[in-house]
Amino acid sequence: MGKLGYVLFFLSGIYMYVAEIVTFYAWWHSIGCAVAIFIPPVAAFFPIIYWIKTGVCPILYFAIWGIGILGIILVNIFSHPA
Repeated sequence: MGKLGYVLFFLSGIYMYVAEIVTFYAWWHSIGCAVAIFIPPVAAFFPIIYWIKTGVCPILYFAIWGIGILGIILVNIFSHPA
């Protein structure tokens, strides 16, 4: 189960990073793409920026973020010997 946690965390992180890059590119073209690639901490604020700009809550983004957190929890639970 610990390996599953790592996979969930890794895949959710990749999805969120790619979603951020694609969305920023759609909004601001190459400047937005550069910002998304070279300033990864923007990913933490991306849902808020998206919500303000579009007026739509990014439910899928939050769900994927939650899956990543679930992966971290699985790793934490199953990687320590009882």
